[in-house]
Amino acid sequence: MNFPTSRFTYVTAALVMGLSLLLGACGGGSGTGSNDTTGPTGNVGVLITDAPTLLYDEIHVTITGIVLLPREDASDAEQVVLFEGEETIDILQLRDYADLFVVAEEVPIDDYEKVRLFISQVELVDNGTEPPSSVFATLPSGKIDLLPKEPLTVAEDQTLYLELDLDARNSLLITETGTGNLIFRPVVFVRVFEEDEGNGENGNGEEEENGLPVAVDEEEMETAGEDAPLLGVSGLVRLPEEDRVLVCPSTSAAETACVRLSLNEDSPVFDNTGALVGPDALAEGARLIAMGLLERDPEDGRRVLEVLSITMGTRPTVGTRGGAAGGPVDENGHFVLRNGRTVALAPETPVVDNRGQPLGAEAIMDGQGLTLMGIVGGPSNPIPATLVILRGDDDDDGNGGAFGASPTNIRGELIAVENDDTLQVDVNGEVHWIQLKEGGQLVISGQGRVSEGALADLGDFDRVRIIAQGEQGESYFEADRIVAITLGMNDQVVSDVGGPPPHAGPPNNGGPPDHAGPPEHAGPPGSGD
Repeated sequence: MNFPTSRFTYVTAALVMGLSLLLGACGGGSGTGSNDTTGPTGNVGVLITDAPTLLYDEIHVTITGIVLLPREDASDAEQVVLFEGEETIDILQLRDYADLFVVAEEVPIDDYEKVRLFISQVELVDNGTEPPSSVFATLPSGKIDLLPKEPLTVAEDQTLYLELDLDARNSLLITETGTGNLIFRPVVFVRVFEEDEGNGENGNGEEEENGLPVAVDEEEMETAGEDAPLLGVSGLVRLPEEDRVLVCPSTSAAETACVRLSLNEDSPVFDNTGALVGPDALAEGARLIAMGLLERDPEDGRRVLEVLSITMGTRPTVGTRGGAAGGPVDENGHFVLRNGRTVALAPETPVVDNRGQPLGAEAIMDGQGLTLMGIVGGPSNPIPATLVILRGDDDDDGNGGAFGASPTNIRGELIAVENDDTLQVDVNGEVHWIQLKEGGQLVISGQGRVSEGALADLGDFDRVRIIAQGEQGESYFEADRIVAITLGMNDQVVSDVGGPPPHAGPPNNGGPPDHAGPPEHAGPPGSGD
């Protein structure tokens, strides 16, 4: 298997009449199409993240295409290729943050109905054996249509960000077909982050004066929260200023396709050895990898990355590495991972939860799951860390303790849809009532599509596997999120994957390199920087 060393792709979206162009290009690396657009256009950025699972050490998903499809009633609209090629990612390295996978430019402005995701291969790796072993899951379909509740609106000269949350734990089933196949039936949640459409108002809906936004009180600034994913992005520095800088995938990228970093005097900037160097290193054309929160600038409605940490350099020197802490930080600023490696924290190294909120080095304790960003290339020990993300204590069910803990899961087969917000579910022979909280989310996975819908939609299927995430109330299990996996009459589910993985010999290539978010290259093949 070919594990690419770079992933942040800058493309000009191609309009296509069918799938032949996309399918014919699979296997050729990061790709692009010709610029056939006319009329006003915008940009679309695709972020990829993963819900956690402890069942495997690595899950390598090979993505061969991402396509934006218009509404069925839009007769004059065309589908748009956002990405074509072949890129393999270890989605388990994305459990604590999202990664900017691709930015497509010159996407015709319109309301689009769905995203079509093409996956050619899923490899699950267990590093607990000697040598490490892997098994390939069966894909019922090579394409998955993702249907959000609301249209995906591409506005002129704006960037629409789509976050695809691949829920690895709930995508894996063991069935009694054949010898007990491991089925990967993708469960993907879609979150949309739009920018202001430039309609004469600023990001808070206030009118502009003389073409400039009205001054906004600092208390009205959009703050980190549910609308602010923790994001990794890299590229070339453009137009460096004291309090902000553009990070672009190439020197030829349009400014609207670049990510704007928002800096303050406390934003740490490290060089490619892990030493603190400060903002003077952010010179025109320098390469960096930044981690921060994607928020909205209230002055102009644009999305901006509120920086937590910047590391100068590129993969594979700079990367991210997951694991669990083997103990607290000592007086030298060092702590040990459970795999035996030592991590070195500088006094300025941020330690945050997986929502980007500051915790401090004293929060690192034995057993807490974490992802660290730092200088991971080569055998250096200790590993200089430039950011540590804590997710709490991990137990055997994949549930965390503090710092953004995972919710409790309840799993079973649907008995009946009781009303608009309540299901009856058979859980190991017992009847449970599951209530979807107001504002909760339901996704239905099956038949090559993943859609957001209402509980009433589940009555259209003969058999449905229910996975609910939330907490047990007095009478009902109160779910923040429900995954409904539709099953055929011949699908005899033994269990959701919960035991040790089956082994099938060592991985073809020993696993992917350390993940560093979007890499240094971008731009169509042959274009250079």
